[in-house]
Amino acid sequence: MRLRLLALACCVWLVGCSESGERAATPTEPELERAVYATAYPVAYFAERISGGTVPVRLTVPEDADPVSWQPSAAEIAAFQGARLVVTNGAGFEGWVGSAPLARSRIVESTRAFEDELLTIETATHSHGPGGEHTHEGIDPHTWMDPVQAQRQARAIASAMGEAFEGEDFDANLAALIEDLASLDRGFRDAGLEGLSLLANHGTYNYLARRYGFEVRTVDLDPGSEDVVAAVEAVRGAIDESPALIMLWEAAPAEIVASALERELGVRSVVMSPGERRPGSGDYLALMRENILRLAEAGR
Repeated sequence: MRLRLLALACCVWLVGCSESGERAATPTEPELERAVYATAYPVAYFAERISGGTVPVRLTVPEDADPVSWQPSAAEIAAFQGARLVVTNGAGFEGWVGSAPLARSRIVESTRAFEDELLTIETATHSHGPGGEHTHEGIDPHTWMDPVQAQRQARAIASAMGEAFEGEDFDANLAALIEDLASLDRGFRDAGLEGLSLLANHGTYNYLARRYGFEVRTVDLDPGSEDVVAAVEAVRGAIDESPALIMLWEAAPAEIVASALERELGVRSVVMSPGERRPGSGDYLALMRENILRLAEAGR
């Protein structure tokens, strides 16, 4: 019996060793792509700034797609599965992520640290492009509109990138990004928004309103519509409840509508892009600076 056990032990040892006498390599999972995959433009921008070009950052949402309702294909899911790190905005912005077969250990949800501070949004049907209409309800996902929250998101992303890409030093890049976001915070504070009552065509600006002390009420209107009568009546009903002289739009409204609102109601239209998609020119930072300039000019 003892001889049989000794023979079995020898066989196991031989199988576990190579001809050179070294122990055989233990099988490992397939090598992951040395890249960050981002599920939304704002967090892709933060990751790009933090990387400084040392780690590729891939934003897979097509430029003409609605980032809220977009659903990745099987091939795109496979690409996410093979990424070293997946960066998400969270707060319900990317509805598909929760049910996707992705390794949770390689996902960073950049809003997780302040999820108890998230706001809710009024139920509204809306469209962000040719992808069709969708309904916003529940948690407001537009967290990056508040530059202070954006700083917290950036730090969460930088921390995850530091763990995923050992040997890379992202500290200086993160510090530069944080300073730029802090400059946006100062710009909004200097815009003189505190105490103002504003309208908006969509519930995108709740975090800005909370941060900078203004009131915003949603009048759900499509910027692409030229229905002057409907727009004027909707805005008239809103200002009858509480006067407002400025209406924020996610995209430029039809000129005929903007002119009618100012002529008949004295309400000026201001484009305040949330930057949900990569802009045609410039980037998140430039876009937000333009938003601040328009707001400050309208408030004078």
